[in-house]
Amino acid sequence: MAFNFANLQPEKKSKKLVDPIELFQSLRVNDSSVNDLWLAQGDALRDWHKKRDQRDIAVSLNTGAGKTLVGLLMAQSLVNETRGLVLYACSSIQLVRQTEAKALGYGLPITTYVSGDFSNELANSGEAACITTYQALFNGRSVFANREIAGIIFDDAHAAEHLLRDHFTLQLKRDLFPQLYTDLTALFRDYFHRAGKASSFDEVVDGRLAKLLLVHPAETRGAHHAILSALRAAKVDQEKSSLFAWAHLKDHIDLCAFLLSGESITITPPFLPVRILPYFARRETRRIYLSATFTGEDAFIRTFGRRADTTIAPTTTAGECERMILIPSLMPGAGDDLALAQQAIAPHKALI
Repeated sequence: MAFNFANLQPEKKSKKLVDPIELFQSLRVNDSSVNDLWLAQGDALRDWHKKRDQRDIAVSLNTGAGKTLVGLLMAQSLVNETRGLVLYACSSIQLVRQTEAKALGYGLPITTYVSGDFSNELANSGEAACITTYQALFNGRSVFANREIAGIIFDDAHAAEHLLRDHFTLQLKRDLFPQLYTDLTALFRDYFHRAGKASSFDEVVDGRLAKLLLVHPAETRGAHHAILSALRAAKVDQEKSSLFAWAHLKDHIDLCAFLLSGESITITPPFLPVRILPYFARRETRRIYLSATFTGEDAFIRTFGRRADTTIAPTTTAGECERMILIPSLMPGAGDDLALAQQAIAPHKALI
């Protein structure tokens, strides 16, 4: 008996949902605290979906208004659209773990990258977003530096400036690099004497004065070759505390600010050169900045080297609260701190 195999077709892959609202509705949520999207979450997702082709979008939602779910849905939506690598950056490993637990509770597939290891291959195969740290993303030897990144969600973007600054800063501790500290301070001694700051310089170097001294940029440029020789002799490219920042700064030392204290020498660029990073240079990469508060456009530009194309800030009362600071030690007749606080907030819903 002859068989006709012409009508047999391979099973079609299910279409990946791109609309974040439809994506949420398709999930098998097992987090008992999530029944449906809140109004502000839905508004943020719909607004973002309309503008998703823009390269830089800031999303502002109060703490407690569910921005983690919003960010994870946006991340998975970008994964489903591009089938590329999408990153969700957190400020610490602890927050990576917390966000991972949230994602699993929402029924979202997820990959994590911490301490040099991917938890699975879902992100690399275009099936899930990858949650990682700012540190893993921005260090000078990042595993992601040569990857094509389809999208990045920056969680707590308002707090990112100091994290990025740390990765572009050589913090040369005196106790770790004693000879380097001696060599570099010797290079700048004449400058501080000529500038009439000899006493302050000597007191700082001797540890008698807790103060930061800024070396004039002309001096660092003039001593550029000597500085590089001292840094290489100290093997800052091999020491764990300095090798990652060195990868960023090694060709731009003459453009950096030098700050001296009795404990360390700090070498850092006046402005964060984030635009040299592939995540900000590639037009194909879409970036979403999640925050409970954006303090101002100047801070955003200083951190990320650009303006957001648009800011999504749906109206919500979720997460709104009033703060009261009690200092019982300054209040006459006050007793136990905790008892006083409990008495003050007794009629209200509050957190100590």
